[in-house]
Amino acid sequence: MPEHTHTGKEKQMYFLVFGGLLVFTVITVVSALYLKLPLITAVLLALVIASVKATLVGGFFMHLFSEKQIVYLFLGITFIFFLGLLTLPLAQHHGMLHGGQVLHSNKSGMDPSH
Repeated sequence: MPEHTHTGKEKQMYFLVFGGLLVFTVITVVSALYLKLPLITAVLLALVIASVKATLVGGFFMHLFSEKQIVYLFLGITFIFFLGLLTLPLAQHHGMLHGGQVLHSNKSGMDPSH
């Protein structure tokens, strides 16, 4: 089985991404230790930095930037299932399921026919 060897450009890109990850890690540590930010601002800053780092890792090291068609396919399937997960409980809540009858729970535990 032939091995894939990285070209000089690929290696340079990986080192740039690695450098970016190091820089964002340093920014995270400095902002947590030395900047006296309000809690909400500190959490939002940490989430933004973590999102950028996750995008770098996913996009370059996991090759998601170069495989756009398969990524969009899986995102589309995930979105369809997400809509289904949102729609079914809402439809049941509004009585669209079970023939239009809203099912009520009997909280007393007694038989309603007596």
